[in-house]
Amino acid sequence: MTERQLAEIVAGLPPRINEIIKPWAERSPDRAALVEDSGTWTYGQLASVVAETQVWLRDSGVRPGDRVMVVCENCRALVAVVLALAGLDAWPVLVNARLSGREIEIIRDHCGARRVIYTTGVSPHASEHARRHGAVVAEPSGLGSIGLGPLYQEVEPEPLDRE
Repeated sequence: MTERQLAEIVAGLPPRINEIIKPWAERSPDRAALVEDSGTWTYGQLASVVAETQVWLRDSGVRPGDRVMVVCENCRALVAVVLALAGLDAWPVLVNARLSGREIEIIRDHCGARRVIYTTGVSPHASEHARRHGAVVAEPSGLGSIGLGPLYQEVEPEPLDRE
């Protein structure tokens, strides 16, 4: 591959990761996007769930520049949360739910997470961490069961450099 070909590929990519699904949702809204044992989301459904998740996250106090730890295992909800966080200019910190409680807490404190989200609907490990941390479990915006931890950091996030 030449530098020119590589430059053309890069130039064709969307500026934000959350925008990667937009052309698929417009051209093929009924095509399967994500498949797991509990069901399938089409590109149209994925785009809708991501938009609704952004609203839920914003209403939950997530701001641009916030670090949000996601204690998770692989699932559709994880994809929707990561894309929604990117759309809010928040920083997802993905953490395997199978880590110990001590490891989870060390990572949370080290990364400066303001919020922690737990994929409780697909992971008994995430459910246990959510329970231990006093998370409120709900079913927002088609995500299934999701835990939302309390606010941890009350400092203002650093402004993003958007040139």
